[in-house]
Amino acid sequence: MRKITLISTIISACILFSNQLFSASAVIMPGKDKIKKTTGASAAVLSLKAKNIEIITGKKLSLKEKLEFAIFKYAVRKKIISPGVHKEDNKGQTALVLAIIGLITVFIPYAVILALPCAIAALIIGYSARRRDPDNKKARTAIVLGWLTIGLIVVALFIALVILTAFVLY
Repeated sequence: MRKITLISTIISACILFSNQLFSASAVIMPGKDKIKKTTGASAAVLSLKAKNIEIITGKKLSLKEKLEFAIFKYAVRKKIISPGVHKEDNKGQTALVLAIIGLITVFIPYAVILALPCAIAALIIGYSARRRDPDNKKARTAIVLGWLTIGLIVVALFIALVILTAFVLY
């Protein structure tokens, strides 16, 4: 057990402090269509098997040790493939682009028709991105701009209604 702990500590240190120890390899996650090219010690950890550890240590691993190693590999793979926030950043960026388009088209006379669908789409995508990552600043900005666009459309409709009723009364 001490050898396994020592080996896992050494491998963890290699991952943390050096990315250029081993050659590059590709990691394919089952059930997902993502292939991520990894370099350094993380590629070596993901390519190791329990039999390799048995050869390195010179003793047969127990079932508990094999499970611990499998969990360790899974944790390393999880850190490499899906680090978290970066995966959902595209939704926030898409929502922000739609919100800016909606806000700009409010001030263009015949393009106002495009402003409302852009604002609604920005709100839907922005709330979806913010639900996955509450700290996504692009999604938060898209939500604010989407509501601002809808507010400007409502104000413009109210002003148009007031002007039309003023002409009808005179």
